[in-house]
Amino acid sequence: MMKKLLISVIVIFFFSCSKNEIKLQGLFLKQEKISENKYTDYYYSNSGQLVRMEQYEYGQLHKKEYSYRNKILEESIVYVKTQEQDEYQLHGFEKFKYNADDYIIEYSFYLFSQDGEEKVSSAQFFYNQSVLDSVSYQYINIDNQQIRIAYTIDSSSNGNIIKQTRYALRNNDTYMWTSSGSYKFDNKKNPLQFHCHPLNFLDYFSSNNVIESDAHYTVYEYNNYGYPVKSTEIDKKTGQEYFSVQYIYSEL
Repeated sequence: MMKKLLISVIVIFFFSCSKNEIKLQGLFLKQEKISENKYTDYYYSNSGQLVRMEQYEYGQLHKKEYSYRNKILEESIVYVKTQEQDEYQLHGFEKFKYNADDYIIEYSFYLFSQDGEEKVSSAQFFYNQSVLDSVSYQYINIDNQQIRIAYTIDSSSNGNIIKQTRYALRNNDTYMWTSSGSYKFDNKKNPLQFHCHPLNFLDYFSSNNVIESDAHYTVYEYNNYGYPVKSTEIDKKTGQEYFSVQYIYSEL
């Protein structure tokens, strides 16, 4: 049972969370939609804080409820429900810690099981003059092994992540290079900044939207506020469209 739960934990890690009040110049991001079977809905308080996220994906529903301290996200509770279930099942919870400037410095995820709660992943975030510089991440995989990964980050002057390099710990003593990726951005506004999970570096920390990676192009349509209403990912070699995402906004 623990192994099955851990698989879904890794999946949901990369969905939304908010650090602070996140009103988008009069608009709020209400939904990201890939298809009728895969979409994410966002819910806000009257003051504009993200209080709940519901992500539906092919019959399974993940829900997160957020709690704040002094307007800063402190914790989220994670629930899971399938089409066969009438009620949500308590799945786990996330903890967030920040430095004096309200930049996230630590993330932890705890999984609920029959034996109680277990910390199954954590990450530390490091900065250079308020710009993300590196990330240390560890988690327990489905074979109950602890995996340690480190990322180094290169950012532009406005905080967009233009390169990230991934290293994995080998033989318990040496980090070895495993992959790297470079990115280019538009000059429009990123609606996912602070909505997505902080381990999704590109969207959480970048002010603008990725238009090119090593393997893909992304084409956007924008609204009058400068936010995308649709994005389409295209393979650079074949020109094939992988998928499109619609972004739906509303006033509070």
